[in-house]
Amino acid sequence: MSTTAPTRDGEPLAPPRGTVIPGEPALHALLHDELDALSADARTRLGDEAVALVPKVLEYAMVRAWHERANITTRQEAHDFLLEQVHHGAARALSRRAAAHRFGSAGGGSGDAHAAHAAADASEGAIWAEVERIIHGEENSAKAHALAAQATRHDAAGHVASIAKGRSWRMPLALAAATVAVIATGMYFLDRAGDAGAILHALAAPDARRVESPRGQMANVSLDDGTTAHLAPETNLIIPKLFGDKLRAVKLVGTASFTVTRHAANPFEVHAGPATFVATGTKFTIRAWSEDSTVLLQVHQGTVEVRLGEQVASVGAGEARVISTTTIAKATSDEAMEAGAWLEQRLVVNGRPLGWVLPQLKRWYGVDIKVPERELLGRPVTMNVALDSTRAAIGAVERSAGVEFTYVGQVMSFRTPKR
Repeated sequence: MSTTAPTRDGEPLAPPRGTVIPGEPALHALLHDELDALSADARTRLGDEAVALVPKVLEYAMVRAWHERANITTRQEAHDFLLEQVHHGAARALSRRAAAHRFGSAGGGSGDAHAAHAAADASEGAIWAEVERIIHGEENSAKAHALAAQATRHDAAGHVASIAKGRSWRMPLALAAATVAVIATGMYFLDRAGDAGAILHALAAPDARRVESPRGQMANVSLDDGTTAHLAPETNLIIPKLFGDKLRAVKLVGTASFTVTRHAANPFEVHAGPATFVATGTKFTIRAWSEDSTVLLQVHQGTVEVRLGEQVASVGAGEARVISTTTIAKATSDEAMEAGAWLEQRLVVNGRPLGWVLPQLKRWYGVDIKVPERELLGRPVTMNVALDSTRAAIGAVERSAGVEFTYVGQVMSFRTPKR
């Protein structure tokens, strides 16, 4: 697998900044600060009938933040990441709840009783206690696996006798059991690589590789199966360590166009937002920015299958779909044009508020323009400009939104035009 090395003006990019979650106290503080906003968002997405699942969704989001803490460098990134995980967690929770009812757990009443108990424990303290339990359980499991691996290496080196000498028989048995568990887990994973649970586990694993395109720049990624991905700026592509013939799945946050190599046995999967996109030998584009409430799919060649909980939709060449947490709908021509124009080196905006356009200018042109007059942020913007001309983009915003570009001190800004 190879990637283009991100540079700016010919110089390597600076190393990443420090994480805002250096340890568990910082994660707990983040939960305290974000609890109200995350709970409200989770309740909205789950609905009244599934509101009891809010604590589990929040626990999922916090544990995912812990796993990704090395890549979360600002509080804003932390906030955006947690909201994204709440969206994913709510979709997963609703899907599992529907499956449980379908297979009869609702009839037994145990699922409802558990949900009622969870609803009673929706406090910060209860959520944090469960997050700690999960984190520590994972760490203990990782230590046991490492210990087992270490014992296996010593066995191979012929040191079993000296290690065991003078020690209780209980430790060798424990190590042997742990070693068998590690081997069995590995065999199960390789045999069930196509299973959804195994794929999600691989994408969330600490050894998964993250490729990130910087602001204002695109990147090309060549995967080991011959598939290529063209990344828009500020896009993250997560690739599991075991990516290959048995495991052809990636996770996308941002926008990318994929040209997929056909594989007879295993299709190629992209996990983006609440949905999974499955393809064999095709070309398609997915837009899944963390700040957007929907994901957009465009199929250029072949067919892509969209999976959203229990819903499945087949999308053919020339078609586009908008996916929310609950629905798969046909995209309008304006939505499709907005999402795919970057492949033609254009930025297209159709009637979006100025507040939505500002991050796009920052992402595609690398310019951070402020709007001191908050009332201007709602003005609609329509534009179709080249990605290689910052001047043209700024001029288009001025004309469409009826604003004026200026400097306030050293800060680039849009303001009401002076008469």
